[in-house]
Amino acid sequence: MVVWLTLISTAGALLGAVVGGYATYMATKRQLLAAVETDRRGRKLDAYVDFLKCARSYRNAIRPSVITKADIRDVDVLAQAAFTAGSFVFLVAESPETLHACRRILSAIGDSRDRLHDLNHSSHEAHWPGANEAMELSLRQFQVAVREELGVRGVEKSWILARGKPTKEAAGM
Repeated sequence: MVVWLTLISTAGALLGAVVGGYATYMATKRQLLAAVETDRRGRKLDAYVDFLKCARSYRNAIRPSVITKADIRDVDVLAQAAFTAGSFVFLVAESPETLHACRRILSAIGDSRDRLHDLNHSSHEAHWPGANEAMELSLRQFQVAVREELGVRGVEKSWILARGKPTKEAAGM
């Protein structure tokens, strides 16, 4: 009888250790997965913020209607910084909308940079307002795509796209 009691007690202790170990394992696994997800989300957010910062710096540099040759060199540096930051976005983005919006910004930067280097000044002046508008719209579209990918709530998509004013371009994202 004592032997059976000892065996039952030992089996109960072993079963308790196995169940407790499994519960600890599962809790640790959930914590590690949460930490990995938090780190991944943080890296994505850093990439998006850096890209937006570089692209907006470029946009701010091209806003003036008259840009000197010295300014063009500075603008080229800002464009290259945006292209570099954009390449990191392609590594971390998970939604097709975010990737497409990033491509639009890079395309707008490339187009406006080509216009800056256009020696035909009449052509440059005729297309400059459109280049600025395309750049501004593509930045807003990227912002909306990133907010949707990251699940950020608050400001309405239509308000971001239209800067508070309804436009045809905002509806066509």
